[in-house]
Amino acid sequence: MNPPIQTGSDGPTPTTQETIETILNDPAASNWLKTSLQSALSRDAVDAANDAQNLAEVLVARSDQLVRQLATPHLQPKK
Repeated sequence: MNPPIQTGSDGPTPTTQETIETILNDPAASNWLKTSLQSALSRDAVDAANDAQNLAEVLVARSDQLVRQLATPHLQPKK
């Protein structure tokens, strides 16, 4: 039996379980993402979501910093 299809303003949207299965079966998804998702599924959902949000914030901040550094090499400290 297929899970119920949720509908949004743009038409049918996948359920959370369908999205999880799509990621886990996607050959283009990184092994890190798949392993992290599988690990998170065995944890308390709220704790896993909070940790994932904290990790995402740190990674975005790091990425932003690295992009700024690459965009302004003349402002980098000399070695």
